[in-house]
Amino acid sequence: MLIAAGVLFVGLFGLVLVRGLDSGPKLPPRTVEDQEFVRQANAACARSLPELRKDRARRRTGDESKEAALAGTVDRASDELERLTREVRGLPVAGDDGVEVSRWLDDWDAYVATGRRFADSLRRRDNKSYATISAESTELSERIYRFSEANGISECVF
Repeated sequence: MLIAAGVLFVGLFGLVLVRGLDSGPKLPPRTVEDQEFVRQANAACARSLPELRKDRARRRTGDESKEAALAGTVDRASDELERLTREVRGLPVAGDDGVEVSRWLDDWDAYVATGRRFADSLRRRDNKSYATISAESTELSERIYRFSEANGISECVF
């Protein structure tokens, strides 16, 4: 169960969706028209997310439990996603697009919070929490994915 929950959360941070599949989730209509924001957000994500994905593969040391190693990976991912969220939130957004972008980034904040809760449950070896936290992170990552893809911010899919 621990490994399955860890793979669910860490394996591309909750939900791995392949871009371009016809069978993928139905995307909502585009709501962000500010293409300069889209360009800047994509650039910020393209700088940060590849390194974040590489950290998933970090191997545990001999004196570290599987749970501790996974908790450390999730903590580092949460820290970087929190930093990236602040960066993207600081980008200028034209007009009413700011309301939609703010909702999207609120989902990022909630996703980071689930990561922190997941890492804590790993450290406590609280098996009962894994499924609940994983379900929450999956729902959030699906919303983040749909908004990102619908609005051309595909570099920000994590």
